[in-house]
Amino acid sequence: MQATSVINLYMTERLGRKLEDAQRDPKVVTLSAEVKKWVVVTLMSYPNKDIHEFKELLRHTHEANFEAVIQEDHAWEIRQLLIKLAVQYQTGGAAFSEAAMA
Repeated sequence: MQATSVINLYMTERLGRKLEDAQRDPKVVTLSAEVKKWVVVTLMSYPNKDIHEFKELLRHTHEANFEAVIQEDHAWEIRQLLIKLAVQYQTGGAAFSEAAMA
């Protein structure tokens, strides 16, 4: 999943940096744009748009697009949601059902 790979790279560059410093770093800005692009591709192509994780990814992506670079809290949530969606896709949606969690 390209979005997960790119967000992992972004997180290593972004974590622990002030927003102003991150916005001045061309590498962070470029990685942020790549994350946004691949997350949008994921949102457009993900088959099950009715599940909670998809809706949360959509919300965090929407909120993250108001800054030049993605805020750490949104980046972390987006990363976690991408991983959950990837696992659900691979398991046919059963990975985070109540039965699977019991």
